[in-house]
Amino acid sequence: MKLNIKVKSQNENRGLSKISPVLLRLTRLVRSLTQAQKRDFKKYVKFWSGKGGRKYLRLFDAMCAFVQAGKKEEELLHYLLVRKKFGEKPADLSATALYLYKKILESMRTTPEHSPHLSRLYALMQDILFVYHKNLLSDCLPMIDEARLLAKALDKPALELELLSWERRARANERHRHREEYFQGQRDEERSLEERIIRFNRYNALAYELAYLLSSRDTVTESAATEVLNLLPENREGLPAGLSLRLKVRLGAVLTSFYELQHTHDKYAEGSLLRMANLEKSLFFQQQILDAYRADPMFFEEEQAQYTIALEGYINRCLRLGRLDEVERHIGAITAEKDGFLFCRSVAYVQLLHHIRQNEFRQARDFIQRHQLAAALEKYKNRLLESRLLALRFTCGQAYFGLDDFGGAGEWFDQIAGMRPEIRPDVVWLGKLLTIICLYEQGVYRKEENPARPIINFGRALRRAGLLTDFLETLLEAVTLVFRNPRALTRDGLPELLTDLHKHLAQTPALRMYGMVMAWLEAKLNRTGVSVELRKYNG
Repeated sequence: MKLNIKVKSQNENRGLSKISPVLLRLTRLVRSLTQAQKRDFKKYVKFWSGKGGRKYLRLFDAMCAFVQAGKKEEELLHYLLVRKKFGEKPADLSATALYLYKKILESMRTTPEHSPHLSRLYALMQDILFVYHKNLLSDCLPMIDEARLLAKALDKPALELELLSWERRARANERHRHREEYFQGQRDEERSLEERIIRFNRYNALAYELAYLLSSRDTVTESAATEVLNLLPENREGLPAGLSLRLKVRLGAVLTSFYELQHTHDKYAEGSLLRMANLEKSLFFQQQILDAYRADPMFFEEEQAQYTIALEGYINRCLRLGRLDEVERHIGAITAEKDGFLFCRSVAYVQLLHHIRQNEFRQARDFIQRHQLAAALEKYKNRLLESRLLALRFTCGQAYFGLDDFGGAGEWFDQIAGMRPEIRPDVVWLGKLLTIICLYEQGVYRKEENPARPIINFGRALRRAGLLTDFLETLLEAVTLVFRNPRALTRDGLPELLTDLHKHLAQTPALRMYGMVMAWLEAKLNRTGVSVELRKYNG
């Protein structure tokens, strides 16, 4: 039996125009702004533009209303043009949208959300350039001094080197009593900065190479192994205290990835002491990276994005080694600091993922409820990367689905169904399918003349989007059998369909993301719980 999925042509289906790249970028930017940033932007426009800013301010208000209403991006062009306030043609609207986009970025530079010290440093460098070209050389010097202090505190040797050059220009006409000592001091400082830059670039390139090899599961190349082995004698016991902050972090990243690669490709038995030793060393250097960030408050504040990546890697390794005390210690520290964003971004995601992989659905649900994760994600949804927000919502839904709590799971999957498909089309569409399944389990379609109608409509939407593969068509056919008559699944051919689906899974491991749907189908066939069947897909 094949699904009766017939669709109209794309033009017959909808009269929606394709959104322009400018409007798409503007939508994403407006969606990412916090309420405070939106208020700051409107104040900025009213202060600097007066009445001249009214047109693009109206567009900004319309965009905010559109985003707040949760409408889909393909509806945006029609939504704006029918208001007849931004021109009659899409080209007119695009011109205003581009101007608004640039104005938002301009206003954000005056009130930066992230990296305030680095933003101040770049602002000082722009001021130095302006004042220098006005020939106000003596006025440059206080700015250069402040900028150099910031560059040193942020460990930016390339900017320190450039500021040293500006200082030399600004002092070109000065007379020094100890001229030889002054110039020798500058040359020594330049040489030291250049050595730091070369060393940083060396560590940085090596760290990225090893990270790539780790993600692609390749072995260490001979050239990379030689470089790391040259570094080991003086760094085996830990990162040298005399290194600058960025050098410590990059060197730590090199050694962390190197030992992780050694662990991955060791020939020793899985779980043996010799095999686990490399993972322990990887964990040790990961902890040293975190310590380097924490040692300097300004550096930590400026590099929070990189810190969260390092923290996730560290927590993941702790979980693999069974160091739950270390995980709890970090959760406690972040909770004490009341850094809810960092907790959601890193700790919650890694912890939940670990529970799901271990089939610990009840522990995962307890974690979600104990830390009020639903409210936290709603609070930080505009600051979190959309891909991470999507992953968090999906993982939360998995926890409830694994406990046959279809009401709780449906709430999480419904949020995924409303997200932009461009983030991860496969996950967003899967979220829509799981939402339909959860509604079915709650009896929403029980009184429908054709209970399978939502699945048929879903299949048509997939075909219109060009995403209906053979695997998905077979999967939807199996789901349709359950919706129509869950008491005659063996007779109607569900076992044969499941056999076919398992062949697809064996050929394409990426399809294991549909394990929840497969587990639900097998639970219906075997009259068991989803958690029982889901173990074979998460294990």
